[in-house]
Amino acid sequence: MDPLFLGCSLLRISFVHYAMDIFGYYGHALVGVPVGLVLIAYGYRRRDRHFKLAGFAVLLSIASAGLLTEVLKHVFQMPRPRSYGSYGFPSGHSGTAFALASALSVSFPALTPLYFLLATFTGISRLYFRAHFLIDVIVGGLLGALTGFLITRKIVTPAHFPRPSWTRRIGWCGVATLALSAIGFFSVIETQVRSFRIAEAPHQGGSSVTVSFDFGTPEVRRILGSGWSSDELWKDGKQSVVWAEGPGSDMSALFPAAAGYRWRLNLFPFTGRGPACQVVEVRVNKTSVVKMLLEQGWHWYEFDVPKGVIQSGNNEVQFLFNFSDSPKAHHKSADVRRLSVAFDRLEAMPQS
Repeated sequence: MDPLFLGCSLLRISFVHYAMDIFGYYGHALVGVPVGLVLIAYGYRRRDRHFKLAGFAVLLSIASAGLLTEVLKHVFQMPRPRSYGSYGFPSGHSGTAFALASALSVSFPALTPLYFLLATFTGISRLYFRAHFLIDVIVGGLLGALTGFLITRKIVTPAHFPRPSWTRRIGWCGVATLALSAIGFFSVIETQVRSFRIAEAPHQGGSSVTVSFDFGTPEVRRILGSGWSSDELWKDGKQSVVWAEGPGSDMSALFPAAAGYRWRLNLFPFTGRGPACQVVEVRVNKTSVVKMLLEQGWHWYEFDVPKGVIQSGNNEVQFLFNFSDSPKAHHKSADVRRLSVAFDRLEAMPQS
């Protein structure tokens, strides 16, 4: 079975969505700060200096990791997979989660695999919600772990490290397996998305010979076949859109000349949970031209239709999708349509 298909099927399970939402809090100060305060309070109550220092180390570690990642975000100013209104590199949640795990592991090493298991799940949750790229999470986690280790080693006398046991070995194997699996899966997703996604929208209008289709308008409605929703207006009426419904949609596209073309499509995959995991196959005159993996949100994708595929006059175009789902199934609305991908524009430029 295709590992990408298997991973995407797993991520669409409702339980995974709620679990990822919960694990994300481990990388938030709302968890780290109470942990530090509880350790300090317990230390004062029991007059235990080790607990007091451990609590201060936790607070200082997560504060330092948070500050460091925030500074680096403004230094590098790297984008996120989807718009969040802030920079993405490195991941602050991952930095905080691994700083907390590292600080606790120095002070209380008996449960070290558990601390880092929770931190790893936090990193995965940032990838799951497409809040960060893989490199953001990896670097954020490394910075956080190093920060927590160095600070805690300076403040706290390290506790006696427990002897190796089968329980600890199994725990570390679980952490390593989870981390490597996540790295492999999301690396495949990001590599495939980058193959066709372009960073900026093409110049609207293009040259005089560019063939343009503005979905959601009466002109394009006349050439749409089966598998399309009614026309919609988004962004306060500034963007006309049509949803592709079900496993496939087709249209009849008029081209002035038989030639090779470079196509650009502005697409928005329906995502109930997690990564889009939506694959679009484009067929022109029954010839498969491309298969693209899409990212969450609106993005432009570019690919070539080779010479000999498009003929002068009407051409049969099909869009095939690997899955569709309804908003009602995810409690987003009462809409029962099985949506696949929203289409905004198609720009086709002839190639010499």
